[in-house]
Formats: sequence, C-alpha cells, structure tokens
Amino acid sequence: MTQRPERRRQRAKHPASLCEWPDIDHDAPSGDPITRIAVWRLDDSNDDHLDADPNTVFTSQLTKRLILMYSNRGDTIVDLDNDAQLLTAARAAGREHLAITDTADIAVLDELHSDGRQIGLVTVQWPRPAQLDVPPPAAAIADLFLACRLMTGGTATVIFVMHPATAATPDTFTGYERDLRAAAEACGFGHPQQIIAVGAPRDGDAFVYYATHAEAKDIAASESSPPVRLLVFTPPPAGTRTHSSEPTVGTVSTLHDLLDP
Repeated sequence: MTQRPERRRQRAKHPASLCEWPDIDHDAPSGDPITRIAVWRLDDSNDDHLDADPNTVFTSQLTKRLILMYSNRGDTIVDLDNDAQLLTAARAAGREHLAITDTADIAVLDELHSDGRQIGLVTVQWPRPAQLDVPPPAAAIADLFLACRLMTGGTATVIFVMHPATAATPDTFTGYERDLRAAAEACGFGHPQQIIAVGAPRDGDAFVYYATHAEAKDIAASESSPPVRLLVFTPPPAGTRTHSSEPTVGTVSTLHDLLDP
C-alpha cells in the first residue's frame, strides 16, 4: 500500500486533514457548534503490542496516525500518561516524547521553551483514574485546559482520549464531551473534530470524513471491538484573551491533582 506523504501542520490552525472538508449538513443539536465526526477504521493486523499498561487505549496504528496528523517533524509530544505506544510512535516519526506524570516534570518544559522547541500535541486520557466515581467540577476542567495552554505556550492541539470502558454508552460520552467542550471554550480552544477509531484486520486503513452521528454509531456498532473516541481541541489564536486566560491557584491545584492523585 502506498504511504501518504506527511503533511506539515500549520500552527494554531485546524490540523491538516487527509481529505478536504466537504460542505455537508450536520445533525448536531440546534444551537451547538459544529463538531465534525471522523471515523478511522485502522488495520491492526500487524499491530505492535508492547508490554505496556494493559489499560492503555492506544494501538501503534492509532498513535502513528494521530502524531502524523496533529504534529510536525521535530515537535515535542506532551503525554500526561506516559504511554509506551505513544513514545514508540513519536520517536519513529521524528518527534520528541515528553511524559509529564509528576509536577516535578513540568520543569523540563522551561528548557524546551528556552531552546525554542515546539510542542505540537498534548494527549490526555479521560477521565482520570481518580475521577471515575466523582466527575470533576467545571472549574477544574477549565483549569486543566488553561494549564495545557500555559505549559505549551498556547500552540499545541490537545486531544482527550476516552477509554472504551468509561465511555461505553452514548449518554456517558455525551456528558464528557459537553463538559470538556464548555471548559475548552472558556479558555479559547476550538473543538473542530471528534474521532471514532475502530481497529480490525483489513486491507489497509480507511477513513470516513465526515459522518453524521447516526452513521458513526452504525459503523462503530458493526465492529468486533469497541471504538476509542477522541476529542480534538485546537489552540486559540495568538494573543487571544478570555475570562480564563490567567493562571490561578486553582490552575496549579488542578494540575497537581491531575499528576499526583
């Protein structure tokens, strides 16, 4: 199968897509911002299964596609979960991988910024283990987005990755998306895309751009394994200020709770 050449992602704009965005009607609820749904049907027949955390949501093919789509060669990928699949895929694609799982790790970001190195992508597995029983308040989620913005200098796309076991029902996922979207908008982030990733042996990868909610549901239901859902948030334009634009005590506390539960 011929490999597509890597496209260079433009900074602080919509990430490059494998195809053009068509003009389509979207069945999002009236009044809601349009969030386009992409279905990634990934061939995992030759997947590399590493001896990683058994609860990881990533496969090697999914991490490869995410990194090529949402970062540029030479970028740093910030990973709040230290996922082994993400580490391997980042290095193979010419990116640096920085795991931040402890507040002490944040000091490394100062070195990156001082050296002029670019952070292209932040990944967050959601919900956090400590939040499975008690969802975080809206203000804490907003502080998390602000922390991501401050850590990366406001240039990185932030992707929240939902574990199939915790977002198994439509109502559960809708609740997560609603809370994350509201917090993201308060910090100036856009939410242009939801990705539904399903894996099964097939002849190469296939992509559906863009599906309605009904089409995405039917595709996911037809697969033998549950889908991984990803919410993509793009950074605000440079110089954007919102009512959540400045760091607060809550921002620091939220980051501490996230990394050191």
